[in-house]
Amino acid sequence: MADAGDASGLRFGLPSKGRLQAQMADYLKARGVELVKSSNDRRYEGELVGVDGVELIFLQAGEIPGKLAAGDIHLGVTGEDLVRERAVDWTRRVELITPLGFGHADVIVAVPECWIDVATTDDLDDVAADFRARHGHPLRVATKYARLARGFFAERGVANYRLVDSQGATEGLVAAGAAEAIVDITSSGATLRANHLKILEDGVILQSEAHLCASLVANWTDGALTALRAVLDRLGSGAPQGRKATISAKIEAAALARAEPALRRIGGVIEDRPLAGFPGEARLSADAAQAGMLTDLLAAAGAQSVETVLDAQDTEPGRTLFEKFVRRLEA
Repeated sequence: MADAGDASGLRFGLPSKGRLQAQMADYLKARGVELVKSSNDRRYEGELVGVDGVELIFLQAGEIPGKLAAGDIHLGVTGEDLVRERAVDWTRRVELITPLGFGHADVIVAVPECWIDVATTDDLDDVAADFRARHGHPLRVATKYARLARGFFAERGVANYRLVDSQGATEGLVAAGAAEAIVDITSSGATLRANHLKILEDGVILQSEAHLCASLVANWTDGALTALRAVLDRLGSGAPQGRKATISAKIEAAALARAEPALRRIGGVIEDRPLAGFPGEARLSADAAQAGMLTDLLAAAGAQSVETVLDAQDTEPGRTLFEKFVRRLEA
């Protein structure tokens, strides 16, 4: 199945600090599993009390995708944005097993609020061409997400730009005169607004959240697979997850964008968006328990023809996830 690593157990990489680690600890605790760090502060290791055969390795969240892609760890918890950006050849080397319901952040394209004639990526492409003609150099886009940015701009036909690497507060680089636009992550949009930036109407590159991910190139011994089954069974059987719902509505893209922060706060995930400029079909997913509140929020935002469909309930989610992953390993 793979050729990396020689440990018989399962190596599980978790964020070493911060909000993501705290949220994962709460997630596990709600399912009867305790995350325990080593008593030695210099050892970045630990264990899962309640699941045998698992060795915890604490890493920076940004390191986890690379470790998965190299096969150095079997499992990891990190953002989908980081997997897509940092794991080389990730579709062949890393499997996104399941979203975890926390760590939400969007990778977006934002421009100055004062660019009143720039609302979409088509507008940005026009401005970029004019900018190069006027200034003799491409429009500068500051980002930590070079791979995602290039792919998105190529798909949308945006040219005449140059990526500027950002390792600090990307939002501030426009005000500092180091860039004209940015590609960055945002949760609430507050930092963007504080820096007088706006998200393009079609500028959401990725709606990311924390995922449980697995390496497709790690050494999946029988012991590691047995531990994986135990982890997934625990996460599935004890999970306080209700039946899922799919909500469809006809709404304008701008109205949906304004309502999005409120929708996300109660667990709504936008799967499909309408095109900018006129009402179109939007589709959201959420726990069925939140469907009524989501419907009310959509109606308040001007949505029409709101419909809710309850999905079939999966009675054995852990087993389903395990079998799906094993099939991927054997493909």
